[in-house]
Amino acid sequence: MISDWISKTMKKGISGLPIGNPSRPFFGKNGKGTSLLKSARNRLCGSYCKFNTAAVLMILFSVIFAAAVPSFALVHGDKIVNSAQLHFGQSSIPATTSVSVTGVVRTPSTIEVLTYAPLLPGADTVNVSTTAYRSGSSSGPYADLPAPVPVGTTTPVDLSQPVPLTPATQIHQGDPIFIRLTDLDQNLDSTIRETVFVTITNPRNGDIEIIKLTETGPDTGVFSGYLPTSSGPLTLYNGSISVKEGDILLFNYIDIADGSDASVSSVLVDPFGIFFDTTSGLPVNGATITLINTTTGLPAVVFGDDGISSFPATIISGGTATDSSGQAYVFPS
Repeated sequence: MISDWISKTMKKGISGLPIGNPSRPFFGKNGKGTSLLKSARNRLCGSYCKFNTAAVLMILFSVIFAAAVPSFALVHGDKIVNSAQLHFGQSSIPATTSVSVTGVVRTPSTIEVLTYAPLLPGADTVNVSTTAYRSGSSSGPYADLPAPVPVGTTTPVDLSQPVPLTPATQIHQGDPIFIRLTDLDQNLDSTIRETVFVTITNPRNGDIEIIKLTETGPDTGVFSGYLPTSSGPLTLYNGSISVKEGDILLFNYIDIADGSDASVSSVLVDPFGIFFDTTSGLPVNGATITLINTTTGLPAVVFGDDGISSFPATIISGGTATDSSGQAYVFPS
């Protein structure tokens, strides 16, 4: 039965070549193919292979099949399907099976830290989906984060529209952080928006957050998401990274299928400035400093860390100040 199937298959042609390529017969329909196989069997085995026709056929079939399949350039995300049918004697219902694989071309990843920049000309507009975070522990369930709220407003960012963002090297306490990761080999299905995972840590206080980034489109290989920051008490895996001035946050990504592909980025939490003597380089305490609005020439409107409470435009170096919410600020001396 197996030899009959192989002979018929060789005359008819092979299915399972890369999609889009026609099947083609190995031999003409004049039966010379089977004569060739019988001759090969006799040459290979002589009288010792009287009952091993099927085995010889399988060997030759494998060699011919390997030589007949054309080479082709693999494109990332290609679907390759191999199918086979097996007829048992005179049965009209063949046994069928198929295997599908997805072609993957490994690419290096890059990770960027961004901040919200609605008024910046030329800011990148990025599709950002609702981001999820690991809740409770590194293996806890994912929970959705609320839409990010920029400092200075109570209105969340509209995630139904592309978000204006710009690369950042430092942030302010309370600013939401946006993350953009590019890893083209994680775009395995061009019809859906896939996800990847990024870990954010604050080495100074030990806070850790894991978030799920979503592809910016069904076929981009670029993933985006966000994470709030807070100056409040430290809580691990709560969907907000706890920060203080001068902290450096680390952003880590490892390709889930390729451990050698890892990306790291960092951002500084805006530290307090220090007023110093340009001659000696030493800090100067007791100096009066006023922030001026260069357009009006008047003292600037300044906000506290929450972005809402008013903050004095004039401060004393090395001293303290209090915003309208009652939060106190101690300036380094």
